Amino acid sequence: MNPIPAADWTDASLPLYNQAIGHAYAIERHHILPKKSLYKLFKAKSSYDKSLVNELANIALLTSQSDHTIFSYEPSVYLPNIESKFLKQQFVPLETALWQMEKESFIAFLRERRRLLAESIN
Repeated sequence: MNPIPAADWTDASLPLYNQAIGHAYAIERHHILPKKSLYKLFKAKSSYDKSLVNELANIALLTSQSDHTIFSYEPSVYLPNIESKFLKQQFVPLETALWQMEKESFIAFLRERRRLLAESIN
């Protein structure tokens, strides 16, 4: 399998790799649909709900700088501002209906992102 280069979402000049210098460029795990909002939505008390929120299908890799720039915004607000080619690099579904902070949309988002991730490695 060949590595797929991915660029940072808010600064496309930054490739995502751990050789960048400085804290702002460190790689962080970003919850595409925000963890805090999803915990409220699911009233996440069970480990199952928390595992859904934190699973790989809801994680993208970004620089620390980008993560801190967009982490407080809903995906329906920040994702439309990111070029689709950068979302595709990390297998983020482009259907805007999946970016809504609703249980059904989130479950559908996870299902589609899992499919895209699996397809990319097969």
